[in-house]
Amino acid sequence: MSETIIGSEAPFRVLGLLEDEDGVTRNQVLIGGGVGIAAVAIGLGAYYLLREPPLADEFISHSRDDLSEKDPLSQTWRRIPGYKVELQPQAVTQPIPEERSVSELIVKSMHDDSRIAFHIRWEDDTKNEREAMARFRDAVALQLPVNDKNPPVAFMGAKGSAVNIFHWKASWQKDIDDGFQDVADSFPNIFEDVTPEKIMEGDTSVQFYPGRVVGNSLSDQDKSSPIEELVAEGFGSTTTDESMDSDGKGVYEDGKWFAVISFPMERGEDRARVEPGSNKNVAFAVWDGAHQEVGARKHWANWQSLEVEEA
Repeated sequence: MSETIIGSEAPFRVLGLLEDEDGVTRNQVLIGGGVGIAAVAIGLGAYYLLREPPLADEFISHSRDDLSEKDPLSQTWRRIPGYKVELQPQAVTQPIPEERSVSELIVKSMHDDSRIAFHIRWEDDTKNEREAMARFRDAVALQLPVNDKNPPVAFMGAKGSAVNIFHWKASWQKDIDDGFQDVADSFPNIFEDVTPEKIMEGDTSVQFYPGRVVGNSLSDQDKSSPIEELVAEGFGSTTTDESMDSDGKGVYEDGKWFAVISFPMERGEDRARVEPGSNKNVAFAVWDGAHQEVGARKHWANWQSLEVEEA
């Protein structure tokens, strides 16, 4: 210091407890700087924690102890690198779209040697979660061949070469999250006549709903999973699979859908199975409800090779 500090102010100036001309003490400056540095450090830590790793060049199902299979927004999923799958519009059913409304999927996978889960993300400007007259819901599906040694074309399999399909539907997710959505929910101003359950006891009124009587999963008002399982051996053969051992969840956030589909790796002999240390073919399809997509009207991706990590 060029100036000798003497007198009663010296200890206070050394400690930084005397105010400068602008009324700010040195301690306040030091404390403020320390707080600022800490805030930057915390911000950088949060950024790197929340930031996903770069996209991978290969599609891998990572071995994990914590599957976190039903939460699409979990940190477990965020830490796994995604794999980009290019989509193309169908060119079979009229009207054939001139351009894609959904161009790609970002897919991830992990397993715990017992169940395998797939995380699928895609951009969608509109959230469509109702099915009604001229109203279609958003959806995504993944398809696996029963026989990987001789997989059929990705179009619903072929005779003697079956495929299994796991079809997540936004409308089924809505039923689970908010209760069964009937006609009055889609058209609140419609005139509704008296329904059987309003004038009859439950066991009697259900007879007027044949789908429920025979146990048709499409008629079930108390769904436990937003996913329909299907089997197919070519066009026109798609049938609901009543095994119902899949599970999952879909969430719409910031103009994107995040969906998780999971199922057991070991299934029956006539079902697609996934073994650790093997490669599995997986195909995908997406339906954009706002663009009147339903049934064969969809975006799809051909077989993708999935490497299944060993534990």
